[in-house]
Amino acid sequence: MKRRVACAPLDYITGQGREIDTDYIMSNNFAFGGINTSLIFRRFKT
Repeated sequence: MKRRVACAPLDYITGQGREIDTDYIMSNNFAFGGINTSLIFRRFKT
């Protein structure tokens, strides 16, 4: 199979999670009937 130049390589995470250093995270949730939600959380700095 030929790789298209316009496509970026995907970074699959399988098995265990990966630790990252970030201040924001996003979670997408998709459901039947068009009930879709995106939540964005920011780290609370003290």
